[in-house]
Amino acid sequence: MAKFTLFCRRQTLLQLSEQCALQLESGESAEVEQGLEDMKELVVPCLAMLSNSTVTEDGIVVEDIRKKWCSFLGQDVSGKDHTLALSFVYMFVKSN
Repeated sequence: MAKFTLFCRRQTLLQLSEQCALQLESGESAEVEQGLEDMKELVVPCLAMLSNSTVTEDGIVVEDIRKKWCSFLGQDVSGKDHTLALSFVYMFVKSN
């Protein structure tokens, strides 16, 4: 795959993950649910692909995304949406 295509794939995944994280942090039910759905449907499958890559930069992106989502586990949050989100993050981190 061309270097530029690989670069665009990594940048898109980073931006998408960041958008999902912002939705999670919003605390609004619809936003939290959409962010988690996007993570499950769009980000996680790509992380599996990047995890198997031999390209160093792909591994760095996987670790950056994992670190971002792991940081949610240490937050003190309350409410149904946050509990749901933290459960998802725990499963996500455990599976990667």
